[in-house]
Formats: sequence, structure tokens, C-alpha cells
Amino acid sequence: MVLAKGAARAGTPTLCCAGARALYPARARRKRGPGQRRVARVQPMLGCARRLAGGGAPAGGAAAGNPATSMSYLADVWRARFFWSHLALADLRQRWRRSFLGALWSIIQPLGMTILLTLVFSRIFGADVTRYAPFIFSGMITWEYVVSTVSGGSLAFVQADAYIRQTRRPLAIYTLRTAVTNLIVFAFASTGLIVWSVAVMPGNVGWSWFAALAVFPVLLAIGWAVATFLAYFATRFRDIPHALGLMLQALWFVSPVYFEPDVFRKAGLSGLVDWNPIHHLLEIVRAPLLRGQWPTAANFAWAAGLAAGFGVAAWLAGRRLERKVIFYL
Repeated sequence: MVLAKGAARAGTPTLCCAGARALYPARARRKRGPGQRRVARVQPMLGCARRLAGGGAPAGGAAAGNPATSMSYLADVWRARFFWSHLALADLRQRWRRSFLGALWSIIQPLGMTILLTLVFSRIFGADVTRYAPFIFSGMITWEYVVSTVSGGSLAFVQADAYIRQTRRPLAIYTLRTAVTNLIVFAFASTGLIVWSVAVMPGNVGWSWFAALAVFPVLLAIGWAVATFLAYFATRFRDIPHALGLMLQALWFVSPVYFEPDVFRKAGLSGLVDWNPIHHLLEIVRAPLLRGQWPTAANFAWAAGLAAGFGVAAWLAGRRLERKVIFYL
């Protein structure tokens, strides 16, 4: 087997053209037409490239990650952790590239909108500014994570088409990349909420604050599951991301993101609060930080049920569509 000179010095087993042709010496000596000769040269090189990339079949092929065996699929995702974590960090570097403030914009942007909305809504609803401002801030950063992960995750396969065409990896790592990137942004933004709560409402500081840490794995599980489920279908039907914009706007209006739950209850719309998973997700953050209370069991049950429901839906969709995504790109 012949190695390229540069690869031999670097220790990388990259085949040169002569090495690829040496795999089929007898076949290369046969008399062929011009088109057949080109195919004979290219096929061995493609096979070598696939083997060097870590798999014996192209992405989406029979040997690609199969969600039918969920544990082995998750094991493949874990084995590729250095790949998708590198992609997530690359997205963050690109997000704040050439920015003087960098990650601080994750706090400044929602903080500026919070000040503006608080000045308006506190007068409309007659709410206390010091109490209503962190309420809006917590809703804004959580809702921003939901929108960014759902909208961006639905296009994760389309945006990663270059990787999908060239490497054999579980497709769910590309939606995980989106969820992890947005979760890191959410973590930066939540520091502003913590500082505000400690400075303005120090009486709420207590052991219940540790319950707020549960929001990070909960958001990651829900965001990854929803994004993966939508990505399988949005790759085939490109109208889905546009329809998601309308659906998310409607969900925002019927959820206590900026409007307090009492506003809905006084209007006889208690169902939009008690049966709304967004409300229960927000309560995991708001109850400890804003009221000094532990989230209820119902809050965690709704969050766990949402993650489990979409997780099963994503698994079922992947069983049928994992190997077909390559043809939709």
C-alpha cells in the first residue's frame, strides 16, 4: 500500500492515487473505455476515504447509526462527543467573532429589552418594577432558548449537509450541537438574572435555589428531543421552519412568558396556565429565584413528560427517516 509523502511524514494513513489503484491491480490492467477507466480509478479511492473516515458505508447507508437500537445509537452519540462539542464551540466563536463585548451580549440584549418592557407593562398592569423586571427577564431568556433551539434545530440537518454527506455519524448529534450552543448562551444570560435576584430580592436566597439548576438538563433534554423530531421532517418539507414561526408566535401569546399567570386566571383562562408546559418549565426557574420556593412536583412532571414524549417521537421518526435524510439534502 502506497502512502502520500506528506501523509507519511505526518503519520496519517492517507492513500495516494497509486495506492488506490494498487488495491485492484488486475482490474486496472484490463482494457477499458475512457468512461470505465475513470470509474475504476474513482471507486477504490472513495472506498478508502470511507474507511479512513471511520465507517464502511456512506452516511445514511446500511451501516449508519440506526435509531432502532436506541442504546447503541446513544453510545454512538457519546463516542462522537468531541466532534459535536467542537461544532458547538465553533458556533459560539462565530457568534461573537470580532465582538468587543463577546458573551456579555447574551446579558445586555435581554436586559435592555427587559428594561423597556418593564417600563411599559408595569404601568399597564400596575405591577412593582423591582418584582416584574426579573419576571420578564426570566421569561425572555428561557423563551429565547426555546425559539432558537426549535427553529435552528429544525434546520440542523440542512445546515450540516456537508458533514452528513462525508462522514458516518448519528444525525442526532447535529441537533444536539444546536441545543448545546443555545444552552451555553442561556447559561450566560441567566447570570444576569441571578445577580438581579441577589441584589434586589436577597430574602429569596436559600436552599431552593439549587432546584433552579435542574432547568439546564431539562432544557437540554426537551430542546434536543423537539429539534431532532422536527429536523427529520423539515429536511424533507422545507415549509416546516416557516410554519414554526407562526406556531411559536401563537404559543407565546397564550403562555405566561411576559404576562403574569394571574392575568390569565382573572380572565377565566386558567387552563392556559395549568395545562401549559411552558408555564411549568418557567416555574422551575421562577419559583426558586423570584419567590424563594421549591418548584412543585407538577412542574417537574410536565417537563419530564414533555421531554419523554418528544424523545419517543424523535426515536420513532428516526427509525423510519434516519437513512432517508441523505436523499433529502
